[in-house]
Amino acid sequence: MSAPAPPLVAVSQYIDGSAKLIEPKYQSAWELITPLFLAGLLHQLVDSHENELVLTAPKGGQLLIGGEFYPDMFHPVVDGRAPKPSSRGHSARPGIRPVRGLTGMTPHGLRHAVKVWLDEEGRHPRVAIEERPGHEVPGVEGTYSHAILGMEPAIADTLERLWQESLRPVLDVGSTGRSPQKKLLRT
Repeated sequence: MSAPAPPLVAVSQYIDGSAKLIEPKYQSAWELITPLFLAGLLHQLVDSHENELVLTAPKGGQLLIGGEFYPDMFHPVVDGRAPKPSSRGHSARPGIRPVRGLTGMTPHGLRHAVKVWLDEEGRHPRVAIEERPGHEVPGVEGTYSHAILGMEPAIADTLERLWQESLRPVLDVGSTGRSPQKKLLRT
């Protein structure tokens, strides 16, 4: 099953030292058919605040990529984080299980992670996988190959299945890379 995600209409980028909202590069604003889990999470996030932005800073407003973003927000999501007890006025933080296959990933790398997972599956045409992040297939193959609408829900279904499989308990922690704690947490 699949569903449309909120359309991409602007991205945050630093220009001359300050964050600006600009149109996506290469006129890549499009509606994308997404797996149900992702569409649900995105719509839940949009409905959770009044801001026009989907991803906001913890206290609202534009999410700036700098300062504490990487150590406090990004790296714990991709690399995992052990639980942190409360200290000196800071609230306790739950542990986060590392995401298999993403350890050490950069934000730009995450954009390409879906392509890697779909390539590994080997079930979808290359042109459909490449067009999803806005890439073009070069040469003769790109000239004569085109993604059709039916390919998008099939890709979304594969991503939904991979997501659901990722939620299953991992019995062999060693196969998923280092664990930031002894017991696994479901978040």
